[in-house]
Amino acid sequence: MSARDEILNRLRAKSRQADPPQPWRSRRDFDDLAGQYEEALKAVKGEVRHATNLAGALDQLNQLLHELETEKIIVDDHPLLQDVDFAGRWPEVDWFIVDQTKGDTRSFAAAADLGISVADIALAETGSVVMS
Repeated sequence: MSARDEILNRLRAKSRQADPPQPWRSRRDFDDLAGQYEEALKAVKGEVRHATNLAGALDQLNQLLHELETEKIIVDDHPLLQDVDFAGRWPEVDWFIVDQTKGDTRSFAAAADLGISVADIALAETGSVVMS
C-alpha cells in the first residue's frame, strides 16, 4: 500500500456526515422586497425596467436594443430563453447563442454590445444579482 493510499484510508475512516450550515438571513426586514431591490439597484447605478410577462419583457428589450443601437448580442443557452427567436425578431442584429452558434464564444462576447442571460437570485438588500 502506498503512503497516499494509507493517508486516504485513515481520512476515510475518520470521515463523518456534517450538517450543512443554516442559510444566512439578513437581520433587516423589508416590507416591499421588490421596491427595496429597485432602490438598492438604482443606488449602484443600475436601471430597472418592468414587464409583467415575456411579451412585455421582449418589448422592453426591443426598446433597449434601439436605444443602445446594438449590433452584436450574445445570449446564454438557458431553458427560459430557448423559445425566443431572437434572430427572427431582430434580424438586423448579429446573434450568438452560447452552445448553439458556431465560433469562439469568448471572442464574440468580447466584441458584443450586449449580453442576455437569466439571473438566479436578486438580493433586495444590496441590489446584487447572482448568475451561474
